[in-house]
Amino acid sequence: MYQTEAGIAQRIEEDHTLLHKHIASLIAEMNRTIEPESFSHWKLDFLWELRDFHNQLLKHFDLEEEGGLREDVTRLAPQFVFRYEMLEEDHGKIVADLNHVLDVVKGIDAPDSPRIERVNNRINDVIKLLQAHERDVDSLLQEVYCQEYGRGN
Repeated sequence: MYQTEAGIAQRIEEDHTLLHKHIASLIAEMNRTIEPESFSHWKLDFLWELRDFHNQLLKHFDLEEEGGLREDVTRLAPQFVFRYEMLEEDHGKIVADLNHVLDVVKGIDAPDSPRIERVNNRINDVIKLLQAHERDVDSLLQEVYCQEYGRGN
């Protein structure tokens, strides 16, 4: 399915909004008090929340990679291809970090495990990296789709 240039940028921005909702949900779950008697329930809920976020993130990266952005950058602003490629490399790092978090969560065996703090720190790192990535994508979108060319006198 081919999208218009404005449609690609709009879809990416809409996806950023969905990701922000997932991030807010993750942060709320991370800050929830874990009672020993409900630990296994919390762990499963948290694991599923992380998997939902992971899945949404993979879809978002598919949108950036396969949704036409690469082609538009190449066609409309080839001077930014290197910047786009650097952003694409971020995808692998973010996904790998999140995969590691998922593995660590699966290994948590008690509500007072030191791994919980480690997971929270790693998730915060992933969120910061993703937010920086989003700012860079937004900047690229602006430069690719909203270029202003100087006019002669």
